Order: sequence, then C-alpha cells, then structure tokens
Amino acid sequence: MIKPEHGDEVSHYHHEDLHGGHRIHEHVEYLIGSADWWTLNHTKKLYIKTQEIEHDCTIDLPRKPIVTTHLLASHLLFQSWFLNFTVPFEVVNVDLGKKEQKSPENLANQPFGQIPYIVEDDGFVLYESRAIARYIATKYANQGPKLIPTGDLKKIAKFEQATFAESAHFYDPAFSLLLEIFVKKMQGLTPDEARVKDLKTTLLSKMDVYEQILSKQKYIAGDEITLADIAHLPLASVMPDIGIDITTGRPHLTKWLNELYQRESWQTLKANGLVSTA
Repeated sequence: MIKPEHGDEVSHYHHEDLHGGHRIHEHVEYLIGSADWWTLNHTKKLYIKTQEIEHDCTIDLPRKPIVTTHLLASHLLFQSWFLNFTVPFEVVNVDLGKKEQKSPENLANQPFGQIPYIVEDDGFVLYESRAIARYIATKYANQGPKLIPTGDLKKIAKFEQATFAESAHFYDPAFSLLLEIFVKKMQGLTPDEARVKDLKTTLLSKMDVYEQILSKQKYIAGDEITLADIAHLPLASVMPDIGIDITTGRPHLTKWLNELYQRESWQTLKANGLVSTA
C-alpha cells in the first residue's frame, strides 16, 4: 500500500466493489501553466499532471461508495477555483508511485518536492495551492467571475479576513478529520476515536459561527462570492462521506453550501473529473 507523504496527499478517490472491499484510485494532480493568454494569435495551455495509483483495501465508512471526483487534498483546492475560468488545460500522466515529484526536474520547480506548482512560458514558477488560486483568479479576472475584490479597501480586508477564517476555522479541523477517519483506514491504521470526537466538536462549533455569519450576509466575505467561499467546496462536500454532518440545524450554512454546489464549474468537475479542455 502506498502511503502518501506530506504534500503528496490524495485529491480524490473512485470507489468500486472489489472482493468485498473497495478499489481506491488515488489521483494527485499538479499544475504547469503558461502565460500570454491575452495574445489572440496563440492558444496557450495549462497543464495538469495526474497520477493514478491503484490498490485494494477495505474501508468501513458511513456512506459508501464515496462519490467519485471528490477533492480531498488541501493542495488541490485550486481545482474548483481553476474551473471557474475559461482557461484551457491538458491532463498529463505522471508516475507519482515512482516518486517523479522528487525528480531533479520537479525539485527545480518545487524545492519541497510537493505538488501542485505552475510554470509559465516565461519561466515564472509558483507553488502552494492558495497562492496559485489567487494568481489565476487575478490574472484571468476578465475570463471568469470576479472572485477577488479590488478597489474597495474594506471589501479587500473582509476578503482577507474570510480567507484566513477558512484556513484556520474550517480547513484545519475538517482536513484533520479526513486524515483521521479516512486516510488512516486507507492505510490500514485505526482512527483515534478520542481525537475524532474532539475534532468533530471543534468543527461543529466553528460551523455554528459560520451559521451566525451567514445569517447576516450571503457569503463569508460579504454579499459577493469570492475565492474564500469556493475554497470550502472540496472538504465540505466530502464531510458526509466520513460521517460528519455540518449542515443539520444550520439553515443559512446549508443554503450557502447548496448554492456553491450548484456552480457549473463544480458540477462539471463532479461529473467528468479533471479532463483536458484544451
């Protein structure tokens, strides 16, 4: 069984019956991009490298099978952001099982030997998913929704506040629960039930605060959607699959999430997975 290293976490799983258990396909993607999108005479591509590793194990989860193409890895959050923009990209296979992310070529672009990162035609390199997402949203703002506020200092400040809140108050406990409940079982380990209980209590208390915020405004940063909202999609969508209910008794939170789930980019990703658009 391949156990992902830190920074090599899985992004989504496909489950299918296999000898009484499930076959799990781990998909890990990273971005290699290109510049000059404004040149009408050229068609540029954004490359996403993908590795599929297949192994067998039996996992006892509250809801089976997990819906395919859920995005589980923190560093793949940008997928849902990326598909909000009309930027073509191509999927290219890479052998993560052979540690190609640790190759000299990749280490030259991402010195920590992790994914994702982008490399543009002019040699510009950027890694860390949130940095990539903000860069894409800013660079291609005229080719998609305005997901980062500009001009109004107070709106910008509220956006920054919301992005930090997502990271500290949602991502941390939600991703920790995912690791404890799902990834440990995938690795043949036993989850720490006391830790699961503590993490669940923490996450639900944070969701109560979200409910208060969303009872007063439509989105986390105000009344306009931003990257801070979309950043919640990958982990929020998989919480029911690991037995964590964050919506019951929280109508405003439920309405907010349901609206996000209905976004065309998210529906496309759920239906088709990450496929080339170039």
